[in-house]
This record gives sequence, structure tokens and C-alpha cells, in this order.
Amino acid sequence: MQYVPTPAGPSLYRHTGERYLDPDVTPEQFAAATADQSSGVQRMTPDDEAQPTKWMFSVGDPGFEADLTISLTADS
Repeated sequence: MQYVPTPAGPSLYRHTGERYLDPDVTPEQFAAATADQSSGVQRMTPDDEAQPTKWMFSVGDPGFEADLTISLTADS
């Protein structure tokens, strides 16, 4: 997972491999990476519009399976 702050709010990206995108990548470059199926980058969308900083997703392989939740809260 890779968190990217944007003016519109936080964005979360799921990487299906071990490569992450440089933190200085522009939003346009992230969009291009998610459009390319071979990049292994998927933009996550919140499961509930009422909680735009909470994401749920599944991970696994033949020997492991889990449902995970990530929630972001601003420091105050």
C-alpha cells in the first residue's frame, strides 16, 4: 500500500509487487500507472462514501488469505 496526499484528500494505491512509485510522482503519473494493467498499481477507492479515509481489501496467495482494513486519521 502507498499513501499519497492530494489537495482533494488522501489517495491509497495497492501495489501487487514489491515496487513502489517515487513519492514525488505527480497525480498524472499515478493515473497513468493505474491505467497500465502491467504496472501492478491499483488505485483503491473507499468502501463507504461516508468514511472517505477507510479502505478494505483482501490479500492472499495459496498459503495465506486475509481481509484487511486501513483507516487514516489526521493528527490534531
